[in-house]
Amino acid sequence: MAALRALGVRSAMVVPLMARGRPIGLVTLATAESARRFGPDDVSLVAALAVRAALAIDNARLFGEARDAARVREEMAATLSHDLRSPLGVVSMTAALLRDELLPAERSAAIDRIDRAVRSMDRMINDLLDMARIEAGALAITLRREPAALLLADACEMAHAAALARAVKLARRADPTLAVRADRDRVLQVLANLIDNAIRHSPEGGTVELSVEADEPIALFTIADQGTGIPPDQRERIFQRFWRKEPDRRGGAGLGLAIARGLVELHGGRIWVAAPDEPGARVCFTLPLDDRAGRCAPR
Repeated sequence: MAALRALGVRSAMVVPLMARGRPIGLVTLATAESARRFGPDDVSLVAALAVRAALAIDNARLFGEARDAARVREEMAATLSHDLRSPLGVVSMTAALLRDELLPAERSAAIDRIDRAVRSMDRMINDLLDMARIEAGALAITLRREPAALLLADACEMAHAAALARAVKLARRADPTLAVRADRDRVLQVLANLIDNAIRHSPEGGTVELSVEADEPIALFTIADQGTGIPPDQRERIFQRFWRKEPDRRGGAGLGLAIARGLVELHGGRIWVAAPDEPGARVCFTLPLDDRAGRCAPR
């Protein structure tokens, strides 16, 4: 009131803007220099105008959301149609070769190509479904006590073949007594995505280092590679849907890191690209520690 008096306000009224039962703003009117006082008729008029203004604002917001949703669908369709053509082409071409009665040794290699292409398409479809569930708030996780070192060991085992193909060494460091509160399968999905990215962007013969350490009340996971690194202006963008480092077109539909962020946040953690101490990229994420029953027994 003191501020209003300092401005010389003689009469004022504030009317809320309500949309679907929720306040979205206020309409404020005041007089200072004239002797006019707002009365019941003025309040009724402004209230009626506020109803129409709130409706217009809410409709504009809904229109913007619908437009954004349509843009995302178009972008998703364009991305997936582009990325699915490659494995579908492999399936089509290999099937044609099989029809030409390849030799037994060639037939086995052809079937392997079909299998890889099918798994690639299946991964894209699963990524798309996971992203949709995360954005709809419909993806559920089951939290249990999990040994952090075992999570790293299992993730490295899953990535062994990819690392071997590029002669990349996987080095891990973890406190064997450290435990986190996590959904094992979903955390392995996060680790698999980050390790796969690190392997693909590492030089042949390089090393990908994985570590987890306690930073009460959280566990800090770090995946570091020796590749070309991520420029500072792209370190947040890499977690956006469909984003891929240009001109790099390796990998899937550009959903993996967005899904990783969604899964980490479902656990109450966060994920980010840290400034590397050495050349390469360093991605970190956190999970809540689980010390309710003490530390894990060393294995």
